[in-house]
Amino acid sequence: IYFAVRERMYLYFAAFAGLNLVYQLHSEGYAYILWGEDLRRTGTMVAAYSGGVFSGLLVLFIRSFVELPRHLPTFDRWAVQPSVLLVLSVIPVFPFSPWLGNTIVAACVSLLALVACTAVLLGATRVKPVWSLVFGVIVFSGAGVTHMLRRIGILADTQALNLLLQLGSAVLIIAFAIAVMVRIRRIVGENQQNQDRYARQLEDEVSARTAELQHAKDSAEQALQSLQETQQQLVQSEKMASLGQLVAGVAHEVNTPLGVALTASTWLEERARTFNQGMREGKLTRAGLTDFLDETEHSAGMIERNLARAAHLVAAFKRVSVDRTSDGRRGFRLDAYIRDLVESLELTWKRRPVQCEIDCAEGIEMESFPGALGQVLSNLIQNALVHGFADERGGTMRLTARPLDDARVALDFSDDGAGVPADELPRIFDPFFTTKRQAGGTGLGLHVTWNLVVQKLGGSIRAESAPGCGLALHIELPRHAP
Repeated sequence: IYFAVRERMYLYFAAFAGLNLVYQLHSEGYAYILWGEDLRRTGTMVAAYSGGVFSGLLVLFIRSFVELPRHLPTFDRWAVQPSVLLVLSVIPVFPFSPWLGNTIVAACVSLLALVACTAVLLGATRVKPVWSLVFGVIVFSGAGVTHMLRRIGILADTQALNLLLQLGSAVLIIAFAIAVMVRIRRIVGENQQNQDRYARQLEDEVSARTAELQHAKDSAEQALQSLQETQQQLVQSEKMASLGQLVAGVAHEVNTPLGVALTASTWLEERARTFNQGMREGKLTRAGLTDFLDETEHSAGMIERNLARAAHLVAAFKRVSVDRTSDGRRGFRLDAYIRDLVESLELTWKRRPVQCEIDCAEGIEMESFPGALGQVLSNLIQNALVHGFADERGGTMRLTARPLDDARVALDFSDDGAGVPADELPRIFDPFFTTKRQAGGTGLGLHVTWNLVVQKLGGSIRAESAPGCGLALHIELPRHAP
């Protein structure tokens, strides 16, 4: 039992039982039969020692079993501990006077019996159920006191009294077994209750933690949804801002040929009015008629050329703007689309010392999203103008397109502008990363570009740069977008 529960009281009881056996071997004369008459005095000494010690061990067992230090600390301090120390202090008397030692031990054992009965009775009111142990201790204590009184001659040495100690020991052993069984059953029940309580606590904690995690998950999903909505709004804003710049550039560029055509038509109207007046007044000459016809032809040609130029710009803008504002998928030729796009965007750098070179292989058929591709190329050009050619710096942008195989196309965009520092290059596709925040930069241009290339067009994009050597972006796209 000790090795199972690691409680010292079971060692006390084991030692008590062993010393009780030694004492009864001497008391019944079996020791003389086993070891001979020569050890009579030694056996008497051993019996005296064992009688006192096993009585003290019994009290220590009861003290631990009913948990006297916790439930009755005052009684334990002033009654139990002194009585045990008292019986142990008598042991040195035996070598000098066995009779006196036996007499004192008898008195001490009687005292211990009284203390044991009192302890077990008081403890039983606090540690339940130990009534079997109470009965066994009382019976054994009575048998022990009677035996000690018989040993010192106060009571007659009869066979009935001689058997009383053995009977008391047997009753105590049985009572101990019952008490231990009840105690173990109680401990098992308490452990089961503790396990059930811990299980309920654990279940409550798991439920609470699960609820917290679910709440955190819901909050994270809500935050992610809000972030995605915000990102979509920012992407749309970026598209509209880019389209707005394109509209402004087209409007400014279209204004020139329309202005020339308007001036020519106004002048032609004035000449026609003068011609009609000359005819009515009869002042029209052959030379005047010839000049009028030449001037009319020249003005009409000027009007036609400028209106054609304006119509061409509007048509190019219409093709690009329809794709830029639509997420539709359609088939198109890559070279023609790139040239129309660059022509419409050329207005944004026309008055700057910047030029764009196009090298696009012909005949590349795409089945993809031209709006997303237009947004990508517009962002790359705008990024080069803002960062690579800042402060009216001049330079060249190069846009090349070539087939990699039957399924993939490579687009390379580069400039010979300021370039990007090595520590900033890994972050250029991060959202809200910009070096022009004070100038109104949002840091979304290249992030939107990365999202469109990877998620919309199903391709990949990477950047290469060195300070002063410009920025190169390499894009690979499938001909058939996923």
